[in-house]
Amino acid sequence: MKKILKRLLTAILAMVTVFTTLPVTQIHAADSVYTHSDGHAGMVVKVTDGGSKESTFEEGWLKADGKTAYCIQLGAAFQSGNKIRKNATERLSETQINDVALNLEYVKKHTKNYSAEQAYLLQQCTIWRRLSVHLGWGYKSKV
Repeated sequence: MKKILKRLLTAILAMVTVFTTLPVTQIHAADSVYTHSDGHAGMVVKVTDGGSKESTFEEGWLKADGKTAYCIQLGAAFQSGNKIRKNATERLSETQINDVALNLEYVKKHTKNYSAEQAYLLQQCTIWRRLSVHLGWGYKSKV
């Protein structure tokens, strides 16, 4: 299960990179990517749809090959190192990928006046929220 989630993380990372930086350019991804945490971005409080606090954890600023990346496994303990890239289309439809990417772009546009850490955390939480809707994690979208 951990391998699948790590592969899905890499796939979403690759797809988000494509949609956010090179939306019309085709990319041929390498087989692996080096990931590391570039310090802590802040504290995340995981809340159920009913409003009760489920858990809290410190979120790191994820980097892949030196570029900002996002985790797709809510609350997972991250370990630096080489990860295998996986195509997000194996797990998500094009419509779902576009939904996550468009929501991310919207949040990026409206977090320019935030601190870098606040902006990253909001972007990361937006990705988790949209993936929850598409992957059935049990956290419904109120939007």
